[in-house]
Amino acid sequence: QSAPSAESRNKHSRLEKKQRRTCTCEHNTSKDKKKGDTSDDTQHTDAVDRVFIDCEDYDQEVMARYFALTWMDTDYGWGGTTRDSVMDVMRFILSRGKQGRHWDKPAPHVTRRGTGNGVSVRVSAFAVFFLVRDGWDGMYDLGPIIMRHGAMTHSDPRASIAAGCIAMTLANVLLRSACGVPYTKEDPHVQIIRLISWCQDMERRYPHEGETLSSRFQKILEERLLDSADKLREGIGCACIVTQCVPFSIGTFIRHAQDFRAGVLEAVNAGGDADSTASMVGSMIGANVGLAGIPEEWRNFRPEYASCMTVGQALVEAAEAARDKDRIKT
Repeated sequence: QSAPSAESRNKHSRLEKKQRRTCTCEHNTSKDKKKGDTSDDTQHTDAVDRVFIDCEDYDQEVMARYFALTWMDTDYGWGGTTRDSVMDVMRFILSRGKQGRHWDKPAPHVTRRGTGNGVSVRVSAFAVFFLVRDGWDGMYDLGPIIMRHGAMTHSDPRASIAAGCIAMTLANVLLRSACGVPYTKEDPHVQIIRLISWCQDMERRYPHEGETLSSRFQKILEERLLDSADKLREGIGCACIVTQCVPFSIGTFIRHAQDFRAGVLEAVNAGGDADSTASMVGSMIGANVGLAGIPEEWRNFRPEYASCMTVGQALVEAAEAARDKDRIKT
């Protein structure tokens, strides 16, 4: 790899100084949440967004530093796998490499951990950025990038493979919407078969123990689990593991591809890891129907929700700027 630029070194130095200042403050573990407060899923997604916005690309070191800053704000609601991994990487940053784990060294394997939904709920920025910057060709490189990103916090490859399923679905929906051909309920088999193929390829490249995601998607087709909410919930599940939540979320999206309210409510009312499933379902349906398809009372429930629009616009502008720079080089 080439040496980091002066601009990159300065950015990392500023982030490190900010982290050291934050370390002198009391860590916020408050559980005083009020109706409409966002969860850790929004918190992590915002951190990923800001890496792309600031760097106009994905930078693993900056990602590690933003995760650390995010933890300084609060770790309320964080999964144990994400929290422990971020703290481990943060120790490496603050000790200048004398303690902790480098951001490019995969999280250590811990029995019965590492298959949570943490990577899947924060992956939307990858789909948006690479689709805008590179078009559909960028999707071919997306898998390894997400695997590297996910390995920072989750040791089981399935956590990152599942995140890739969400990103690929989002990218497909966004591309269709841009072409004026929104996703409809009549397309489910095509989408599921595409995901089965993608999962099988990633499972060969990143072997793992335990149930595969490709088999879970296959089950949706074979047992016709998209016929009803009860069949999908009972047949796939929605607990705090990706082999349940991601196929469940994509299945719920397919069932309500053009009805934001119905899809999100179905995810929430199913129980389990409801904030994660609802965020994934909402991102996919939202990409399909656009802002106008989200109920107005939900969009305007809290004034600070407007910041999502600002961040989203900045993400697209960063991708467009990176695309324009690449065109100038060529």
